[in-house]
Amino acid sequence: MATSPRTLLALTLLLAAVPANAQQPLSIDTPAKFVPLRKPSAADRNRREARELFGVGLMRQRQDRLVEALRLLEEARQLDPEAAPPHKALTPLYLALGRTEDALTSCRKALDAEPADHESWYLYARQLRDLGRPREALDALTTGVECPSAKERLDVLVQMHFDRGTLSDEAGKLDQAEAAFREVIKILVDRRETLLESSPFQAETLDLEAAKTWERIGQVCIKAKRLAAAVDAFVAARKLDPDHAGRINMNLAEVCLAQDHPADALPYLDEYLKTQPQGPQGYEMKIGILKRLNRERDVLPMLCAYAERDVHNVSLQLLVARQFGRERQWREAERRFEKLAEGTPTPEIYRGLFDVYKEQAKEFVPGGGRPIARALDLLDQALAAATPKDDGGPGDEAAAAKARAMLVVLRDDKEFALTLVQEAVANVRDNRQRAVATWRLLGALAARAKQLDAAEEIYRACLTRVGRAGEAEIQGGLLDVLSEARKYEDVVKLCKEVLKKAESGRALFQVKLASALVHLGKSDEALAAADEAVKLADDRNRLALRRLRVSVLTQIERFAVAEKECRELLDQYKEAGEVRDIRYALSGVYSTAKEHAKAEEQLKAILADDPNDATANNDLGYILADQGKDLEEAERMIRKAIDLDREERKAPAGAHPEGDGDNAAFLDSLGWVLFRRGHLEEAAEWLRKASALPGGSDDPVVWDHLGDVYLATKDAARARAAWETAVRLYEAEHRRKPDDRYKDVKHKLRTTN
Repeated sequence: MATSPRTLLALTLLLAAVPANAQQPLSIDTPAKFVPLRKPSAADRNRREARELFGVGLMRQRQDRLVEALRLLEEARQLDPEAAPPHKALTPLYLALGRTEDALTSCRKALDAEPADHESWYLYARQLRDLGRPREALDALTTGVECPSAKERLDVLVQMHFDRGTLSDEAGKLDQAEAAFREVIKILVDRRETLLESSPFQAETLDLEAAKTWERIGQVCIKAKRLAAAVDAFVAARKLDPDHAGRINMNLAEVCLAQDHPADALPYLDEYLKTQPQGPQGYEMKIGILKRLNRERDVLPMLCAYAERDVHNVSLQLLVARQFGRERQWREAERRFEKLAEGTPTPEIYRGLFDVYKEQAKEFVPGGGRPIARALDLLDQALAAATPKDDGGPGDEAAAAKARAMLVVLRDDKEFALTLVQEAVANVRDNRQRAVATWRLLGALAARAKQLDAAEEIYRACLTRVGRAGEAEIQGGLLDVLSEARKYEDVVKLCKEVLKKAESGRALFQVKLASALVHLGKSDEALAAADEAVKLADDRNRLALRRLRVSVLTQIERFAVAEKECRELLDQYKEAGEVRDIRYALSGVYSTAKEHAKAEEQLKAILADDPNDATANNDLGYILADQGKDLEEAERMIRKAIDLDREERKAPAGAHPEGDGDNAAFLDSLGWVLFRRGHLEEAAEWLRKASALPGGSDDPVVWDHLGDVYLATKDAARARAAWETAVRLYEAEHRRKPDDRYKDVKHKLRTTN
């Protein structure tokens, strides 16, 4: 290819620039290798590696590889614990994985490193609010909105002000609430163009948000008795959101009521009710107005008229049924509740129906059957229909839905559940026939209500009615009741009777037998029963039964053998859950043997694998508290255990008569660590709660702790009463009589006046 004139000219100029005597080929200078003025320190290297890990961790998070992202970010945090970004990035990850306490700690550390970060303050406030700590959440939001960085993120700032207004309103700080909501209006109106440019909001969305905020301002002004300002706010809301003028009419009706003008409220309220709202609030407000105007007779016709026009409004239909009950038109009330239950059975429907039965029972009218009996019949029919058939066919799903709804009501309404139990006992004595599922449920309800004699009577009667197929479950329930009543001789007798003829489930009864024999102080027999249970084990339950043997060995104080058994199990089982259970059993051996350091070691190993193990958190915290060391950390762990336990119980577990309250052992631990820290009033409060719960009311340790707290608060009489309860409970268990705690309580009773 020919060389162009332009190229020749360039080469000529280049050659002209080279000295005539140049002997070396042309070279281009390269930058010198960077040499730091000083050798990087270990801290410098850690920070550099932390930044690299942080970057990779964020990439993994964006790729939804959360577990890997979590590991990388935790490594970055460990290398550079003073840096805010890893803490900040870890917070949402912990929340996504359900690690609430870790998220809170991480967010707090991010704020310690960067106290002017409004986003971290906002996230911190949301966590505090979710944990039921609104005062601290409000303080966090108040600090966050003052951060200079918040002014650059109007979409976040407007939400922070709105949340601040909501929390202030809930706390009764009405001036602060109104001021916060008006800040929202300022941003939505004065900074409207900036918001539209810098956020995903549309103009229509901003108008709706402004209308909602004006409504909140109006509601706050009503509470503050600033009624003219409330009217102005509601009018402003109606202008911005004319499609929801009906709802705002209800707000204006509230203003009239606050001015003590109920008659003036009616036109506004009637306009609102024309929109056929799905909630009951508007209808309930009209009931209240009619009563204030001495028009009680108009209430039921008014409700019926609305109900005829809106037949699918369940809330309204429920309100009508309740009103028939209030006016003692029992049959019509029952009919309406039962019709609603046929459509969509809910706890709310059955709660209303059971309320009707309870009110009827107060003025029983002969001829229609006892009201409580009708309630029990309803439950029995649903359970019978829901039970799978003998031929293997499924139960009626519609009936099962009714039964589940009724059980939710019985779980919440303990007084009514007890009334049903009393009716059931009468049925037993009258030889009334009911479904086995009903007897089983009533026995469980009686046991839950601590009506142990009634529970025993129901279970024993059920045994005479149930076939061989359901016999083991009833016997198991009866054994639980007998154990709770400390009728250990009866437990032993029943277990031995069952074991003579049982063809299946024998391991379960050997377990119950071993436990009862331990309580009776019959060590050799208890161990023999545990050994027999292990012999009956299959692959599915062998580990559980071997851990039972460890428990028996621990309780009869054969600690060396129990430890050896656990060590052998650790060699044989390698799955994470199996190792956790074995370590937990081993920690119990060491704790009972008062080898606290070894017990701590096992619990820490469990927590290293799963920091959110509630039981391990509680037990390690309790061991620390009992020794009076690391009390702040002990309290943190125990509170974490309580939070984890409560969070777990939020998950739907189906309707079941068993309670879903706090764990008494965890509350006892918290009371004990608070006592150790000198917080006596709070300690007493938690221990009283523990002593009122199943598992706490019959635990001598809880009463012993409560006595110590009472003595520390100079209440010797209550201290003695608590210790006397502890002694009585200790003495009901033969195996625990020589225990050091028992001796200690006896000593305290002798020396306290």
